[in-house]
Amino acid sequence: MESLKQGVGGTLRIGIVPQCGLSLPQLLQQAQARYPDVRYQVAVLSADQLLEALTNHSVDLGIGFFELALLEELKFQTASIADRGVDLVLHPTFFAMPPAPLSLARVAELPLCLAEPSRYFRRYLDEHFRAAGLQPRVILESASIFQLLQGVFTGLGCGMVPRGHLLPDMTPALRSIPIAMPAMRRQTAVAIAQTGRAIPLA
Repeated sequence: MESLKQGVGGTLRIGIVPQCGLSLPQLLQQAQARYPDVRYQVAVLSADQLLEALTNHSVDLGIGFFELALLEELKFQTASIADRGVDLVLHPTFFAMPPAPLSLARVAELPLCLAEPSRYFRRYLDEHFRAAGLQPRVILESASIFQLLQGVFTGLGCGMVPRGHLLPDMTPALRSIPIAMPAMRRQTAVAIAQTGRAIPLA
């Protein structure tokens, strides 16, 4: 009733995994232009924590890496986000690389700043390094994307990120180069509860 009288408003609780292939604030800025009375609470969670938070309704909407068959079984509504690949992010003052796609073997030779091994995106990277018989040189590990980006900016190492995760205008000093890698087994997607159980705001 309030929504009909005053328009869509309230707080939308969003759970998101680190390093998914989109910029959430960019998406919210577009939503804000249409729904100016909506506020957002964003929790950064692991892929497993996100599924648990969706199931127990501690978040209204989740953006992360999912097994879509499991979400369907659990009666979630989903919208897939295309996998656009993985980029190496570097500071050209410290590392010189050709613009062409890099092999995983070439990346393994570089010092790397990567997310913690418990994160799904990191597990995906480690799985492909192992499959190729490679041992990456990980110099810095962190749950903080900010710390990883500072490591890249200072030349401590290079980062590996899903394409679309970073806003290029925020990191004009850094370069992104594609890495030749297979797509992730899990699908990046937006998920909300089934029709009738999802809050109208979601």
